[in-house]
Amino acid sequence: MAASLIHIDMLTVLSLLYLAFIATIVGLRHLGLVARAL
Repeated sequence: MAASLIHIDMLTVLSLLYLAFIATIVGLRHLGLVARAL
């Protein structure tokens, strides 16, 4: 039971890191486009 909970926690942390990584890349690209437009 505890092992499965730890496994779920690992998956949650990994997915959150993945989403944060993609959000950062998209945000930086968006900022770059805005700066280029200015």
